[in-house]
Amino acid sequence: MGLFLIVSFPVTIGYLVLIITSGYLFGIVKGLVTVVVSANFGVAVAHFTLKLLRGYLPLDRLLKNETARALLKVISGPQAFKIVFFARLTPIPFGLQNTIFAVSDVGGCGYHLATLLGLLPAQVINVYLGSTLRSIHDVLHESHLTGYVVFAFQILIGITLMVWVVQKARKELTIAIMAAELGRDTLSTSSSSSIS
Repeated sequence: MGLFLIVSFPVTIGYLVLIITSGYLFGIVKGLVTVVVSANFGVAVAHFTLKLLRGYLPLDRLLKNETARALLKVISGPQAFKIVFFARLTPIPFGLQNTIFAVSDVGGCGYHLATLLGLLPAQVINVYLGSTLRSIHDVLHESHLTGYVVFAFQILIGITLMVWVVQKARKELTIAIMAAELGRDTLSTSSSSSIS
């Protein structure tokens, strides 16, 4: 849990390694429970801490350009749940995502639920891959050719599934961002026309 807490903050890496290692050490069920609880605890602590320290850290300097400000407005809008969910499915570094969401106005139960659901598919796949490493080690020692074929097949399926999830998530994230932008543009256009 401590390691997941560390990788939840910006400029730290190792989230994927921790997931696979949990599967290897604890197996599929216990490993998945460990990952889900630890990762979401890390997200909650990082989110709260980064929001609390926002005024003291140079996070706002990272968000000076127009694109970053527009993204923050979209994240904080009515499409926030959808955007957080699909962003969590993408391979954007874990700590960076946590920082972006902490700087935005998103928060509460909806944010944490979207995070839980968005992280879950990759966690299941990678814990499973980690859990098969132990059994594949035994298989490799018993029969070399069969073990390597099974191992290669499992890795191929895992990678294919991850690529599919990431592509789908990127597409849906782009659609959600564009929908939020169009909704905001429509709202500002209708407000300015009603003032005229």
